[in-house]
Amino acid sequence: MQAEEYYQSLIGQGYTTEQAKEYTLQYYPDFNPTVPAVAPPLPEIPVPMPLPGISPLPLGDLPPPFVGGALPKPESVGTGGMEKKKIIAVALAGVLVIAGAVGIMYAFGVFGEGDADFVGQWVDETGQVMSFNSNGTIVSSSWWQDDPYQYWPFNTTWTKSGDEVTATYERTVTSEEFPYDEKSTVVMKMKIDGSVMFMNILEGVLSEDYGDGEVYEYDLTENSDENCVAMVSKGRLDFSGENWNADAHDTWYSMVNSVDVPSWCDNEFKNEYSFSFEQDNSNRGAFFLTLETSKWDLLEISDMAFYITIDGGSETECFYDGYDGVCSYIPQFGSERMNPGSVIAFGRADAWETDCSSGCDLYVRIVQNTSSGQVLIDEFSESNLVWDDGP
Repeated sequence: MQAEEYYQSLIGQGYTTEQAKEYTLQYYPDFNPTVPAVAPPLPEIPVPMPLPGISPLPLGDLPPPFVGGALPKPESVGTGGMEKKKIIAVALAGVLVIAGAVGIMYAFGVFGEGDADFVGQWVDETGQVMSFNSNGTIVSSSWWQDDPYQYWPFNTTWTKSGDEVTATYERTVTSEEFPYDEKSTVVMKMKIDGSVMFMNILEGVLSEDYGDGEVYEYDLTENSDENCVAMVSKGRLDFSGENWNADAHDTWYSMVNSVDVPSWCDNEFKNEYSFSFEQDNSNRGAFFLTLETSKWDLLEISDMAFYITIDGGSETECFYDGYDGVCSYIPQFGSERMNPGSVIAFGRADAWETDCSSGCDLYVRIVQNTSSGQVLIDEFSESNLVWDDGP
């Protein structure tokens, strides 16, 4: 039942049935779900943690903006017969890149007195454990796993030179129409401060070799928004529970925020809910809100409310599919729960009468409806937003 458990765990994490099936087939080519997917209370099956700057496995078919961006168009670096159309799945790149990232991270050794040794086990904020072994190999597993190799498909290596570590991840993919050998190589800069390790991706390449004379390469750093991650030494983490939970999550953030983030690290490691704002210039579009950071308890879209004020006028609530009103929104992810990277698209609905062809000032308020009332999550004040396709 390993394949079914893996499939159901992805459903429980918010993936659609189609996405969960697609990712499961990468490891279990003969898998075929027999029961409609329901989010069961199963422990999370490990997906290699994402590399800094590379988006994790996708939550849905997200329109721009998409955190981490799409994979660049592959370029053939070899020659062969009739060209085949081969498109790498974002999930695959995520997994590969993911794994490579962390591997690299550990291999770098900046040893200060009292600092943890990079050879060992390190934990990210989700409870994903990366083991950098003394024999030069890497393995990733979930906090609760007894056997870290149970779902691990890669052959790995890491090497260290000064403050840079190079990690490689290789596997053969047989679940596609055209099987191929896949390899990712990632170079990371790393610093260990006490019990915390910071890692920043410098370069990364993923290649697909179909054995027909053609090799396709992808730049794993292209379109990346965030390049730095942090991990805590498992042996020094003040948590020993069987399952990763809110206490573990909060302890992890407390330890990371107890040390100084390196100047080359572009992440603030906030244990809070925060969104980003981006204007949408498409026809009748308004703006996008993207969840950037989250607490342990994930926000649920049904508990959220969104309000806008245009040019200092009356506050107006935006409604889901509210095309008859002033402002409507449609979540761009396939789940009730909102993970970091979840995007919500807002549009100017039929009742939007303000002419913004010369610029409008917009105030956006994001709140969560709770049993004790509304709680402000985030807010934005944007000036001189121009939409020149009419109200």
